[in-house]
Order: sequence, then structure tokens, then C-alpha cells
Amino acid sequence: MSVLDTLGSVKEYIGWDKHQIDDAIFRLHSKVTATIILTFCLIVTASQFIGDPIDCVVEQVDSGLMDTYCWIHSTFTLPKLILEKTAGETVAPGVGVPSYENGPVVRHKYYQWVCFILFLQMVCFRIPSFIWHKWESKRVQTVLPKKMFIQVADSRMPNFPKLPIFLKEDEIDGSVNDMKDFIEYHIGKRRYNSYYVKYQVCEWLNLFNVIFQMLFLDLFLGGMFSTYGSAVWGISNMDPEDRSDPMNLVFPKVAKCTFRSVGASGTIQLIDGMCVLPINIFNEKIFAFMWTWFVFLAIVSALGLCYRAITLISVRARASALMAKSSLLLDDVVALRVTDKLRKGDWFFLTLIGANLDPEIFTRLVNQLDKSLNRRTAMGNGTVSTTKLEKIA
Repeated sequence: MSVLDTLGSVKEYIGWDKHQIDDAIFRLHSKVTATIILTFCLIVTASQFIGDPIDCVVEQVDSGLMDTYCWIHSTFTLPKLILEKTAGETVAPGVGVPSYENGPVVRHKYYQWVCFILFLQMVCFRIPSFIWHKWESKRVQTVLPKKMFIQVADSRMPNFPKLPIFLKEDEIDGSVNDMKDFIEYHIGKRRYNSYYVKYQVCEWLNLFNVIFQMLFLDLFLGGMFSTYGSAVWGISNMDPEDRSDPMNLVFPKVAKCTFRSVGASGTIQLIDGMCVLPINIFNEKIFAFMWTWFVFLAIVSALGLCYRAITLISVRARASALMAKSSLLLDDVVALRVTDKLRKGDWFFLTLIGANLDPEIFTRLVNQLDKSLNRRTAMGNGTVSTTKLEKIA
């Protein structure tokens, strides 16, 4: 299987919605991050179970037996020999004779669990999306006009959506009126207020999840993940001769292993071996990227929640969001007037509809809704006929 086939399988497993029911930040968590982590999981799994993750060198013990023993019982390094400049005194960073002068020994067992941890993380990033899909219940898909997603009957262009310019004017008007009537019919009801609250709950779950993942990885890597990324990027500007590579503290490429066997007299014999860990070449890059990505994701998510708070208290901010969905085709006065008449839940549902429509059609929808709301206001207690609305709902 080629790399492209593997990535295609990952994309199919994660799933990309035909209709947008969330924003870009939400998709960074549920789609992009989950895809990245699952890809890393496949890479580590292939290296661990298909490739050769560890090679140990020792004369007295069979190499295959030594590899298996050290993989199961862990390896160790001496961090003091990594932090201090002892390149000429040791075979590799952190590899030396355990002693009081060389400092404490750190054992490495995590690499057996990396692929499982990555898969668990991918599942955690999918959970808020799964919850939101259950709560959303395809409401956006129900309202969206089917005719605007008709597939062209041409074998040369499979799955090519018919653009609005190919639709008849009466088809567009009918679809726009259906959507306008549906929104107007539900204005003032609690249905979409709870809908909006549930979405915000999922947004907070995304932020809490990425923070939890950073804390969890820090615990998993023995307290090294929290400073891992900053230490990695910090050495990039240092002279190579003065560097103490922090990646060797967490992901040593060469480590030691002590094999215990029974001698001829029945005594325990300790046999020292040196092990090469090719799998850590992948691990060090993967977790350096994940540290950077998680920090970026946490910052973006926090800023997104700040923006969400602004839209909750500012009518103009909500109006600007409507204008953005229309690619600024919508007049700002109309956007303000419509936003002022809509409850926050109705406004949010309208923005989701706008994310799935052509900007020109969405502009026409908001203008029609504006006229209808003005007419209702003028009539005082005017209502909309529910005959056609019940068919849409």
C-alpha cells in the first residue's frame, strides 16, 4: 500500500462532512488534528510491529533474544552524560557506566505504548465532534435546498455539484423562500437557543481536551513534554558543539540494557548491552511537532472562544459574521437589522446555513428574510402560514 493510499484511508476513516455544521477552529480539532495523529499512529505502528524498532549488541547473548528482552524490560540512559559535554568520554549521549559520579539512571519504557497513546488521543479529539453530530441531528442538512446540490449527469464530471449559475431563477427563488420561511417560522422559539448552547459546550470541550492532552503527554513522558518543544526550538540557534540535545533525554537513539542470566554455578550474571532505537528517530520528530501543534491549537481555540463571547454581547459582531458569510455582498445596514431581530440561536443557525451556500444566494436569503421580518414588525402580530413549513421541517 502506497503512502497516498494510506493517507486516503485515514481521510476516509476520519470522515469529512458534505455539509458544514461547525467552524474552521472546530474542524482543526475534529478533522485536521485527528487526521495528523492517526497518520503518526500508523507510522509508529509500522515502525514498531513491521520494522525493527530496537537492535542490541552484546557478544554473550543471541541478538534476537537480547532485542526482545530489552524491548520488554526497557532500556536506560544517564541524563547527566547528556547534559554535560562528555562527547569524547562516552560512546553516545547518555550511554555510560552507572555510578554516583554519572548521576541517576532513567529508564525508558514509553516507546512500547506510543502507538496506543496516539490512537487514544485521536479518539479524544473526535469525541466533541461525535457529540455535536448527535446533538445537531442533521438540522442544517434538512433545511438546505436539495436542488443546489444536484449532481451533473455527465460521466466525465462525477460528483461535480451544479453551480448556482446553472440553476434556473425560479429554482433559486423557491429554495431561498423555503429557507426564509423555515427560519422565520422558528424565530423566537427555544429550539435553536439550546442548539447554540450545545455547540458552545462542544467548543469548550475542544479547548479542555487539547489542554488535557498536553498534561497527559507530560505525565506519559515523565514531565518532559511541557518543556520539550521550547527546548528543541531553543537549541536551533546554538553552536552545534555547545548543544545538549533535549531530544536525547526523552527519545534516546542509543541506550543501554542490562541482561540477567543464570550462570553455571547458579549465580545471577549481569550482562551489559548497547541498544540502538531507530523508532525514536520518528518519535522525537512526532512529539516535537505535536508540542508545537497543541500550543498553536490551544491559543487558536482560546481566541475562538473570546470571539464567541464577543458575538454573544455584540450585535455588530454578529452582523459582521453574516457579512463575512456573504463575502461582503450583504449590506451592513441589512445585516444589522436582521441580526437585531434574531435571537442568538437563530443567528447561529443562519450562519451555518450561510457556510453551505453560495455567497450570492446567501445574500439573497438574508435580504428576503429582512423584508419578511420588517413586514412582520409592521403588522405587529403577523404570522406565517405553516402549510409549507411543516413539509420542510
